[in-house]
Amino acid sequence: MLSLFLSLKVSSLKIRNTSDVYVHQVVASKHKHFTITPPIAHDLSLSVGEFKSEINPKQSHVNYLCSMIEAFPEKQKSLIKEIEIEKKKIYEHQQRLRK
Repeated sequence: MLSLFLSLKVSSLKIRNTSDVYVHQVVASKHKHFTITPPIAHDLSLSVGEFKSEINPKQSHVNYLCSMIEAFPEKQKSLIKEIEIEKKKIYEHQQRLRK
């Protein structure tokens, strides 16, 4: 547990991702399994979609982006592109879960 904490502390200046991606994919891959309570980072599963998750892509984020098209019609083209990317991520994530 101490080595995990030290890894987080020492490498905190090098974070290039969101906290959930960093902790789950970068730090955790260097250590044996641990459960930290309270969690130091979590997936925002209860959000209404404002935040995208790189670990568990969610339909709520796609829905949020769709609602932004009406609010910001000038960004329609870039929002549609992002929606397509997110839908692909959701599909790929679901396929990985089925394996």
